[in-house]
Order: sequence, then structure tokens, then C-alpha cells
Amino acid sequence: MANKLIVNGVGNGTFNPEGSVTRAQFAAMLANSLGLRGKAANHYFTDVAADSWYAPYVDAVYKAGLVKGVGEGRFAPEQLITREEMAVLVMRALKFTGQEPSLSSGEAETLTGFADKAAISAWAKQDVAKAVKAGIVKGFTDGTFGASQSSSRAQAVVMITNLLNTIQFN
Repeated sequence: MANKLIVNGVGNGTFNPEGSVTRAQFAAMLANSLGLRGKAANHYFTDVAADSWYAPYVDAVYKAGLVKGVGEGRFAPEQLITREEMAVLVMRALKFTGQEPSLSSGEAETLTGFADKAAISAWAKQDVAKAVKAGIVKGFTDGTFGASQSSSRAQAVVMITNLLNTIQFN
């Protein structure tokens, strides 16, 4: 992923796989993985300064319809991204490429059969199920999904890699 310029290290030649991922960092990963380019000027979110390193990425993913913000005209770029938020954004990316899987009646409940499925937000449940169906995301070995847990850098890269593999082979 680093060789493809999709993700960068954290300095000193390290990746820090267990480190956290912010919403801005994940927006950059999505934009880079899909080849989306944006402008530094951002008129969509009040908390994205035009001179911030992430402004062009947020602009690009916003224009592509992948992000909507957190409400009240904010993007919350420094907020840690959750696993369910990543699943939703990755499914929007798959839809953007025209390759979003469909779900049959009741399939969302089956695919989100995690021990903590009640903790998956209603607004994310369909996309989490689609991400599971597409093979983009899996739960943990203890049978949980960890919807509201912040994502590690390694988890984010796995989701982006699975997204790219899904796009490539469909």
C-alpha cells in the first residue's frame, strides 16, 4: 500500500500498525486508492481548513459522495474513525465504482450475526452486512465486530486492500 502511495508511514520509517486512524487519514486512503483528486479549497465543512494537509482528500471524497460529515457542517477530521464508519465509507466507495453487492431479504441480519450485532448502529447495519458479503471486513476471533471501536492502521489498510481486490476482480 505504501508503494502504491495509498498509505504513508508515521515517520522514521515506521508504519505503526496498532496506531489509530483519524477520519482525515482514512479519507486520504480512500481518495488515494480510488485515484480521486480534489482541491485544497473546501467549502463543505467548517472544520476543514483550506491549508490543512487533508483538505484536498476531504474535497475529493466529498465530491465523489463518499463522505457526508458528522452534522452541523463538520467533518471532524481529527476524530478517530470507527470500524462501522469505515465499513460505510468503503461500501460507498464500492458503490461509486458500480460494484456494490445487493442484499436479499433477511441477509443483513444473517451477515451481521456478530455477538455484538446490537451495537452496530442502525445507519451502518446494511453497509456492514454488504462489506461482510463482499469480503471486505470480518469480525474478530471472539465473534464480535467492534462497531464503535476506533480502527487501527492495520485494520484500515486491510479494508482498503480488500476494497481494491474486490474492484479488481469484479
